[in-house]
Amino acid sequence: MSDAQLIQEATGFIEATLGTKLQGSFGDALKDGVVLCEFLNKLKPGSVKAPKKSSMPFICMENISAYTNACKALGLADQWNFVTVDLFEGRNLRQVATNIVSLKRELGFGFEKGAKDQVDLKVAPDETTQLSSKAPKAMAKAVDCRECNRAITSGLITMTMENKVNVYYHPKCFNCKKCGVNLKSGNCHMAKQQPYCTKCILIVDPKHNISAATKDMGFKFD
Repeated sequence: MSDAQLIQEATGFIEATLGTKLQGSFGDALKDGVVLCEFLNKLKPGSVKAPKKSSMPFICMENISAYTNACKALGLADQWNFVTVDLFEGRNLRQVATNIVSLKRELGFGFEKGAKDQVDLKVAPDETTQLSSKAPKAMAKAVDCRECNRAITSGLITMTMENKVNVYYHPKCFNCKKCGVNLKSGNCHMAKQQPYCTKCILIVDPKHNISAATKDMGFKFD
């Protein structure tokens, strides 16, 4: 997804949430942090303190910081957040847009029929476990993440157990059971129906064949 497309999606979500058009460019409209705080409070009332309306730099940055801290409190991973200067100085508006689009999906506003998935995953399944990063086009009801027990409303990873029962993970929760490293962009190996990274699988199961060819499951978040 190009910068322009990402910013367009983020802008559309903010405008749809607030019911008003952003004034000026994406960066200029959000620079003082006021719109961001109002936007987040519209999504989750009381998530962030009321912003101070001022053009003074330290007030603007305080508003932005309050917004990003509130995003973290809502469970948004650090990789989808941004630092104050990314917005205030316009250094990385793509990351700001990524934050808003990721927040949209984290809070369950982005799981539409046919929506693109968000993970880049390569896996090497064992004999009894099947992994898939293909989310259903539409879900009859929400499913819970096996790791955090929270409802999954956007991209997910499905693991089919030996008894044919499916369990599900948020991409950010799909971590090595031993060391905790996230497996979304690396090789995943299964042992005793639990995911492990390449390093830890040899500790847990020294006989595991880590040379097995990996299968690209095709999940990407551009």
